[in-house]
Amino acid sequence: MASYFYTNFVPTLLHALFVFQALEFCYPHALTNVSCIDAEREALLKFKQDLIDPSRNLLSWTGKRCCEWEGVKCNHRTSHVSQLNLIGRGLGGKIDPALSELRCLKYLRLGNNNFNGHLPNQCGNFKHLEFTSLSHNSISGHIPSTIGQLASLRHLDLSYNNLSGNIPESIGQLRNLELMHFGNNRLHGVVNELHLANLTSLTQLSLQSNELVINVSASWVPPFQIIFINLSSCKVGPEFPNWLQTQRIISELYMSNASISGEVPNWLLDIISNIELLDLSGDMHGGNNFQIMGKKDTTIKIGITFQITSMLTFQIHYVCYMHVI
Repeated sequence: MASYFYTNFVPTLLHALFVFQALEFCYPHALTNVSCIDAEREALLKFKQDLIDPSRNLLSWTGKRCCEWEGVKCNHRTSHVSQLNLIGRGLGGKIDPALSELRCLKYLRLGNNNFNGHLPNQCGNFKHLEFTSLSHNSISGHIPSTIGQLASLRHLDLSYNNLSGNIPESIGQLRNLELMHFGNNRLHGVVNELHLANLTSLTQLSLQSNELVINVSASWVPPFQIIFINLSSCKVGPEFPNWLQTQRIISELYMSNASISGEVPNWLLDIISNIELLDLSGDMHGGNNFQIMGKKDTTIKIGITFQITSMLTFQIHYVCYMHVI
């Protein structure tokens, strides 16, 4: 009996003690009642120092209990800051690089404010970041190439800012990225297959209202199936993008003023049945009549002669919105 105890129970007990010590080492605050990690509180205070807060939204940002501050949420086990949500608070100023000390941050929401300055190069430190929205600000400068190090990122919204320069090719490394919104900035340069090569999870892509050139080969097959895509006012043409014929679940397609002068291909019929919103206006497409079997209540804005066939048949000879019924 004693032999059984020593050969079975004791090793199990030792293993349990080892695991307990490992957890205590990896999560030193998980087993205590610490309300805030000192280094992360200091990082938040440095971030606050550079901010303009006319509405005094950050009055609670005092004392040691930073997990209770306005817009801050912490992991209840580890006490690490996991969320920073300051959307629409009327905040201005620069985003201090000290914010990158929040290495366990998962959600960063700073949209609809008046932030300016540049995106910090240290953004690659956010190894656990899944969601970031910095849209509708006045952030300028380049998108740092370190953004390609955010392996956990699923949602990236930098739209409606003053960002300039090229989109870094490192963005193509984000295998978990589902949403990429860069529209309405001052970005320029070429977007090629490397930018999109490994985006296997991508379902939403917005690059509209920039000075971007979309340059992929006619034989390119994307690694994703897109639901929403907006390439309006980008240079997509002169030919209609052949890779779109591989996309089977597109719901909204915006490609107006995209410098397309070639004919609309017959395979567009294969993807049109799921589309709810289609905008190809502003380009000089070749061809004459083209039959579209649209989904019910499909809104179509098009600048060429189309024949829309459903229960009724119409001829469209001008740019308009049309509901297929």
